[in-house]
Amino acid sequence: MAKYFTTFDSPKDYPNAEQYFIQGESPRLLHELLTFIDERKNKIEEIYLSLPYFNNPYLNQALKKLGQEGIKVHVVTLPIQVFDQKKIQWYIDLATGKEAFDMAKTSYQLARPIFAEHFKTPSENYQLHCFAHSPIRMDAQIGDDTYSLENNLALFIYKQGGGALASTSSSLSVGKMPAENHLIIIEDNWDLLKSALRFFKQLIDHSIIIHHFDFKEKNQHQNFTIQDLDQKLPAFFIAPFFKDAAFHAEEQLSNLMQKAKKRIYIASPNLDAYEYEYDGTYHSDLENEIIENFGIQRTLLEQAGAGMEVHSLSAQKSNTSGSFFELYKVYPDTSFDINPNLKSSFLIVDDQLVLFSSELTSEQFIFLDQVKIHKNEELIYSGVFSKINHFIIIDDEKTVNIFLNQFERLANSGQKIK
Repeated sequence: MAKYFTTFDSPKDYPNAEQYFIQGESPRLLHELLTFIDERKNKIEEIYLSLPYFNNPYLNQALKKLGQEGIKVHVVTLPIQVFDQKKIQWYIDLATGKEAFDMAKTSYQLARPIFAEHFKTPSENYQLHCFAHSPIRMDAQIGDDTYSLENNLALFIYKQGGGALASTSSSLSVGKMPAENHLIIIEDNWDLLKSALRFFKQLIDHSIIIHHFDFKEKNQHQNFTIQDLDQKLPAFFIAPFFKDAAFHAEEQLSNLMQKAKKRIYIASPNLDAYEYEYDGTYHSDLENEIIENFGIQRTLLEQAGAGMEVHSLSAQKSNTSGSFFELYKVYPDTSFDINPNLKSSFLIVDDQLVLFSSELTSEQFIFLDQVKIHKNEELIYSGVFSKINHFIIIDDEKTVNIFLNQFERLANSGQKIK
């Protein structure tokens, strides 16, 4: 039987949350994750981690020690170029309450020794992989720091079978202040484990191990061996190597909300999946030039219009402007609250919980496999547009109620807009 372990991290958990901690943006979540690993390290055979911003020295040291003890550890992260090289911060060590270094540092300077160690002295048991794919945009507005990997996920495979999956809204990186984040660890759910292992195998296959990575290459928009998979909840992954997965994820989330009988709660730092369009000529199976999509927030409006109890929570007041909110606010059984510290993204439909690790924006639900844009004579973008994210559905009543209480706490401590 599956077991669930839930932890939240909040600015209120720290004496002075307007500081940067060397333990990362979510010290409490990191502690809980490492405690879970330590308590089970004798039965863990392999660990997979997807963390876009891997510069946490505490996490790196813990994983290094596990590798030395015989556990195989695979970390997939973004190239070091993505880390901020300009903004310097003073970092506090929570253990001592004092400054961790005798000088301010950038997040890049914290990542560099970790990357350098893996590059210069590769370990067979502890490997760092770079996933350098940039999501190619229709409008060709691509920055050097735009990458598709947004997934914060960990998978633990046990020696005697089974394992655990950890999903978090936190990057666990150093260089961000504490926010309202969650960590949930799900142990011995076979369907989740199988889906997650398939995802991680593909993610590593399409990544580059660090000692083979070309750090001078700026535009690594590699093509993929794209698989056409029949993914279904309780675990659903979108990625450049899973054909149309973004479309299918949107369809399944909309279908789930359409079946709601009593309530819908939706929380995301940015709720912006309403009325968007994309160029169908950039997809191998689509013919229309411009395809319009109302998005999952259209389903929210339909359910609110039918008298459903619908509650929304965001970190951005800008989400309460525009055509969606103008229609949404007229329905009597709806609410909309703003909490600027919100980092968690989740959906509650009746007695089911859906977790994801990034914002609910239109870009999460677009897949284009034949993008080719000539930006200028020297720069041509070609390849796949797709983000990387996961959606996990949980039916455990206790866990659903925990997140329902968390939603209400965050809404009550925020600003009520509607």
